[in-house]
Amino acid sequence: MFRGILAALGLINFGFGILAAIEPQLVAGWIGFELTGPGAFGEMRAVFGGAVAVVGILFIVAMLVPRPAALLGGLALVFAALSLGRIASLMIDGWSFYTVLALGLEGATAGIAGYLWRNPQLLEPEPDLESTLQNAAAADHAPSSESTEG
Repeated sequence: MFRGILAALGLINFGFGILAAIEPQLVAGWIGFELTGPGAFGEMRAVFGGAVAVVGILFIVAMLVPRPAALLGGLALVFAALSLGRIASLMIDGWSFYTVLALGLEGATAGIAGYLWRNPQLLEPEPDLESTLQNAAAADHAPSSESTEG
């Protein structure tokens, strides 16, 4: 289950990053940015595009490596910092649908990554049912160490 959550977080971030890199004006419009020159387009493609896409890749890597705790801790910290920035913006700048939505998504992501950082055993592969049944059957038919002779 938790591997699936990491896969979803990876795909969402990667997809958003690629979209921002390819269509920066579209993503900027969602946020309320006006891109007025090559520098603004470059920044949008780099930060919202490239950096976010790499964060998505890091979630996929965390799903695949045997010991993902440090990587998940780093991702939790990144998303916690983003969440704090959103909270500060809501307090200082006022309400924005985008800011509230992003806060919810980034806060949840920080919580999930932090929880898995502290509980990495939840990412260990689950044994498949067939192997479990075969091992149980083999144990039932194994010779006993007790002697039946009397």
